[in-house]
Amino acid sequence: MSELRMPEINEVRIAGRLVRDAETRSTTTGANIMEFSIAVDRSWKDKSTGDRLKDVSYHSVQTWNPSDYLARELTKGRPVYVEGELTQDTWVDKETQKKRERTRIRARRVILLDWLNDKDDDIPF
Repeated sequence: MSELRMPEINEVRIAGRLVRDAETRSTTTGANIMEFSIAVDRSWKDKSTGDRLKDVSYHSVQTWNPSDYLARELTKGRPVYVEGELTQDTWVDKETQKKRERTRIRARRVILLDWLNDKDDDIPF
């Protein structure tokens, strides 16, 4: 039997609202990293009762070298669209010495889904 060839696809597209203001930090090499979390709602109708049910999932997002505009505008509650890939970090907790893991989205594109009525004519696009 021949070896199965499978494409390697790691693509994420997601839209939600910021859980808190984005945080930006610099690496020792001078690169800027911005991190934020978004909440994504999911709703459905229960087949047995007919009730509308709702669930929320939270996703961590990281992007490298964001624009000043984006870093300033990513505030709690703003709706955003994110395109990127899934990454997984692993480390050993210093206190418990246990292995820890975290999956997050490394964003290539972040788009605000609303426009604020600010007087700044600096359009990001």
